[in-house]
Amino acid sequence: YGEYQDALGNVTAATDDITLDTAGPDATFVLNGGDDFTGAANVTLTRTNLAGDATQMRFGDTSDLSAVAWVPYADTAAYVLTGGDDLNTVYGEYQDALGNVTAATDDITLDTAGPDATFVINGGDDFTGDANVTLTSTNLALDATQMRFGDTSDLSAVAWVPYAETSAYVLTGGDGLNTVYGEYQDALGNVTAASDDITLDTAGPDATFVINGGDDFTGDANVTLTSTNLAGDATQMRFGDTADLSAVAWVPYAETSAYVLTGGDGLNTVYGE
Repeated sequence: YGEYQDALGNVTAATDDITLDTAGPDATFVLNGGDDFTGAANVTLTRTNLAGDATQMRFGDTSDLSAVAWVPYADTAAYVLTGGDDLNTVYGEYQDALGNVTAATDDITLDTAGPDATFVINGGDDFTGDANVTLTSTNLALDATQMRFGDTSDLSAVAWVPYAETSAYVLTGGDGLNTVYGEYQDALGNVTAASDDITLDTAGPDATFVINGGDDFTGDANVTLTSTNLAGDATQMRFGDTADLSAVAWVPYAETSAYVLTGGDGLNTVYGE
């Protein structure tokens, strides 16, 4: 309120109003909609400006933003995290038309590393006689959520399936060294590649035998079977007088073994496996 007086003592009253505002804008922000984790350094800042009074803003990776230029207020803005894999804090400031400033922060953990996961075939065996194998996975950090496997390193055409400790797999490479390729994915989309090898061998041993050194005749039903095991891979053997040896017990492989012919005089055939 004011009054003015002239030399004669006449007075005039006057008034004027002004609003004092020393508070900063009612504004803040969240990273990626409030997520706690992200798999990419490129994030989105989403702001709220409840009083609608923020006109400018700025953001950075330290609480001192004095070197960062102000930009016009916007509801969303792109930002690149600079702290590497770990907890990243983003600092922000909002300014209103009077120059009042409000500070705000938000945190998010950046994780660009794939899951700590791998697998072995048939428990780590080097050889298998069956193309149907078992893949056993280990997920040390418990962060793998999906996995996929195939016979090439490019698994882009293979569908993801939920993570499981064991899964059945069929080797496709035929007899010989087979490599199985795998990928594990975490909830953030990070991927880890893994592989394991196993040799598939579905062929029987390179082994055979002769009776009495290959003789065509014998005067004694008690004969000697002499075996050869060229690849050195035969571990057991069995012999009998019929082609079906399923009822005959396996015995450890030996180069020679005694056998009694059961067919009487005449041609006797001995069958072996």
